[in-house]
Amino acid sequence: MSPYPGDPWSWFDFDLRSDRTVHVPYRVRLDLTSGVVVDVPALWVRVGRADGVAVGPESEERVPLTGIASGHVDVVPVPEDLPELRKRYPWAYRMWESGETIAVHHWIRGGEPAEEIAERLRRPPEHILARADRVEALLRAARQSAQPMTPPHFPRLGDLRQPTVHRRSGTPPWYAEAHADDPTVYWHCRIHLDLRDSGVFDGMPPDHCALTEDGVGYRETRVVHHVRLDDITSGRLDLRPVPADLTDLARTYRMAYQPWREQDAKDILWGGRAVTGMPLDRLVERLGRPPRHILAKHARLEATAAAMVREPRAEPAPYLSAGADGPDGWIVEVKDVTPPRVVAERHHIEPTGFTNFGAFFAMLTDEQITALRDDPDVEYVQKEVWVRPC
Repeated sequence: MSPYPGDPWSWFDFDLRSDRTVHVPYRVRLDLTSGVVVDVPALWVRVGRADGVAVGPESEERVPLTGIASGHVDVVPVPEDLPELRKRYPWAYRMWESGETIAVHHWIRGGEPAEEIAERLRRPPEHILARADRVEALLRAARQSAQPMTPPHFPRLGDLRQPTVHRRSGTPPWYAEAHADDPTVYWHCRIHLDLRDSGVFDGMPPDHCALTEDGVGYRETRVVHHVRLDDITSGRLDLRPVPADLTDLARTYRMAYQPWREQDAKDILWGGRAVTGMPLDRLVERLGRPPRHILAKHARLEATAAAMVREPRAEPAPYLSAGADGPDGWIVEVKDVTPPRVVAERHHIEPTGFTNFGAFFAMLTDEQITALRDDPDVEYVQKEVWVRPC
């Protein structure tokens, strides 16, 4: 079937399975909940949390993730000569546009050398000849003549493909890191790529992933990934079954099973450390997530923080002073890996109050101040001229 409906040449040649001048980079296998099996080659695949799976060019229809029992996309290795050919002919092994095919048909029939056509279309001469032979064979089989058309001119702009890149805009904090085994998040797919020169790439697209003729790409928090197809020796995208309760939960909680945003994870972390207890109802309303997911996320964050290795300090934590005389009251700012109450207990300190941003107030001795400044979990120690009551 042609991806160009309405084209007078669309009847004859868009067979992705047999055309050796086109590299079809993906093979899609979907086992649908209806019992239907989809097993097709594809030039591109789009996988989205909200939109489902779309495969092209044979079909523009999307299959919702809830309609897929299991599925995967295999990355087909590029032909051995593709990297070298594309250095001279950037459009080698790409899908033919119908206008190109019309042009090749008329130019070859008119006696133009394949080498000249190759330079014009930026495709290898052998592919030009193979394409012309294929069209002639199909025309003979169809017992009809090609419609007379004026061959268009195709000035190519060169190879515009994006290089392999993993572009970061800063490092996310520890509490924003994604984990495949987090039961509060539905990771709809996972990508595994074996790379030609740099080992292995594993990824979990949080929302949308595009597999195109040029490569595999997606965006996550603070990182953009794009892997060129000719940098991949083999690869696979696995679709994961939808959680049984996702549809029901999503009716009540708009963000059920969505990847955690950085600020939301931080709010849950500090909310669970509040002296008055976690404001669960308020978090459920604001974050749009099920209560049990919020509680499970907080437990996971605290377990992760407790397991983190703290390196000894290279120098004491900053000492700040308000510059005024008064009672020896202090505020101790604690890093987000440890609850302030735990730091206070570690140094046998009785806090006189806590803040909502990870600090506590206390009366301190010189020995306690020295010990706190050597603690890797302390951000800074600041003198106050008064001490808040509990």
